[in-house]
Amino acid sequence: MPTWATYIVIAAAVVTASGVLWVKLIRPLANLITLTGKLLPLLTVLTETFKDNPDAFKVLADIAAEFRTNDGSSLKDAVDRIERAAIAAAGVAEAARLAADELKIGVEARRLMAEQDRAQMQDLMIKLDRVNETVKNGAATGLRVEQVLEKNE
Repeated sequence: MPTWATYIVIAAAVVTASGVLWVKLIRPLANLITLTGKLLPLLTVLTETFKDNPDAFKVLADIAAEFRTNDGSSLKDAVDRIERAAIAAAGVAEAARLAADELKIGVEARRLMAEQDRAQMQDLMIKLDRVNETVKNGAATGLRVEQVLEKNE
């Protein structure tokens, strides 16, 4: 292999190694240092606040444990149950809304049918009144009912 190709391979290896070192070591270390710089004041305040109560961190650990599932008795489990119940209630509410819409449509259909029945009944009553009037007038003239009806046809 020529010397110049060896130098190119070495340069490529150095660039690749530098990139790997940057991504895997230097940048994560810099992020860790930055995060530590941000958390250090918080840790200082927590240490100062809880220095008289050494069990406080145990309390914090107990609180944190409540946000992990443990067969139904944790706060997280309770929240999950409430969420499932809310989803089920939403489904029931949607079904009730649909049933109410169907009921409203049924009531409206019955109302329209009742209006039509009343109108038809009123027409029949008017016709019956006319027939009664015709029969009365015919009876006054001495004709029989059949004769009066035949005469008016």
